Amino acid sequence: MQDKLTKIKQNISSPAIMAAVTLLFMCMNCYFIYNNNYYFSLLPIAFVFVGVLVFKFDWLIYLIAFTVPLSVNLADTEFKLGLSLPTEPLMIIVTGLFWLNEFLVRKYPVSVLKHPIVKVVLISLLWVVITSITSVRPLVSFKFLISKSWFLTTALFIPLVLYQQLNNAKLLIRILLTGMLCVAIYTITMHAQFNFDEKTAHWIMSPFYSDHTSYGAILAMLLPPSVYFAFSNKATVFSRVFFIVLTVVLTLATLLSYTRAAWISLAAAFALFILFKLKVQLRHLLVVAGVVLFFLLINLNSLLDKLGKNDQDSSSNLTEHVASISNISTDASNLERLNRWNSAISMFKLKPVLGWGPNTYQFEYAPFQQSKYKTIISTNSGDMGNAHSEYLAPLCEQGVLGLVIWIVLLSLIVKYGFSNYYNPSIDKDTRNFSLSIFLGLITYIIHGFLNNFLDQDKIAFPFWTFVAILIATDLYYKSTTNSSSNSSL
Repeated sequence: MQDKLTKIKQNISSPAIMAAVTLLFMCMNCYFIYNNNYYFSLLPIAFVFVGVLVFKFDWLIYLIAFTVPLSVNLADTEFKLGLSLPTEPLMIIVTGLFWLNEFLVRKYPVSVLKHPIVKVVLISLLWVVITSITSVRPLVSFKFLISKSWFLTTALFIPLVLYQQLNNAKLLIRILLTGMLCVAIYTITMHAQFNFDEKTAHWIMSPFYSDHTSYGAILAMLLPPSVYFAFSNKATVFSRVFFIVLTVVLTLATLLSYTRAAWISLAAAFALFILFKLKVQLRHLLVVAGVVLFFLLINLNSLLDKLGKNDQDSSSNLTEHVASISNISTDASNLERLNRWNSAISMFKLKPVLGWGPNTYQFEYAPFQQSKYKTIISTNSGDMGNAHSEYLAPLCEQGVLGLVIWIVLLSLIVKYGFSNYYNPSIDKDTRNFSLSIFLGLITYIIHGFLNNFLDQDKIAFPFWTFVAILIATDLYYKSTTNSSSNSSL
């Protein structure tokens, strides 16, 4: 089958056939224009798209990477379709063609499917299928399953073949960063017209991001690899200058997003970076984390009492805004999170095994709100977001096993993040690149305690792309000879 496809490509690309097709098109187009029909002129665009599918399939992945930050969700417009353009239609096309090719040719590397992280991802997909069948809203849950499948295909399964050549991974991240730079410049420019007001920061990134929390999450995730490209020993002068400017812009955008969860996650990533440079091993870090958690638990009551006395609300003053992070007495945003978390736990208690069904929280949580937790921004209509936690959402939607699978996945990400960096058989530059990707993932793992966005293409694509790079580093770059291997889609 593969030989036939190769022959077809060679025949199509022969100069004689190309000349004949071009001449035929020109004649036909002249006829249609003469008859006031201009739609035929769009045919070359369709041919170019088909040509990319046949000859340069990987270009579509790069196109998706660039357009993810720039995409517009039609659910936030008058059309209310709940589809991001142009990324999700592209993802659907790529996913369909990829799995059709696998059905016909079956060439996907078995070594990839045997990797522990990929195994857990496949188990999670299977569990989503099961809990979608038992869901209280099967249509909503299966829609979530379908969208997750094209996120994983375009950001994880296809790139794991593409990343056999490390330059492909670096190119994709550069393209993703460039797309995000466009959004950041637009947002900062628009925000300046409102004197960088804190309230304006909640919506000024529209229509590219629905609110400042998801905007801040992706900025935090992309900052570590941006720093890597800015200071990489292999960077050219032009590349270094470009990524230094890009890093400065993304840092400024993060500050002006007023997203406290993003600030916390970046602080945690920076602390972890220092520990890496001090050559702290994962087992030592786990011991310290266990001790800290123990002392937090035994002093929980006094800690909550101190937090309850903090009455500093959100503010345009950065110092006051940082202080408001721990305000659980008057800050409406913080109190609403407590309300959502309490509702999620109550839902879990009622359906602890299979949960309510993937992506059903926002439609089912309203009756579980308690009056003592409700705030001025609470709602019963299910139109103001989800559980605000990547940990409690699977717990209530997919039961206890859903949370266990998620924690196992994150544990493996942490394991390979450490092992890739400390593996002496991986060259230094690759280890530094892998570290920057891992720190980006850490920002979202931390961010996930306060928000959940993996049902959105803008966060899901970068997250699973970063996971794919970690896996690829472990699979392909344990010796310098592997880093020059060719890849083909």
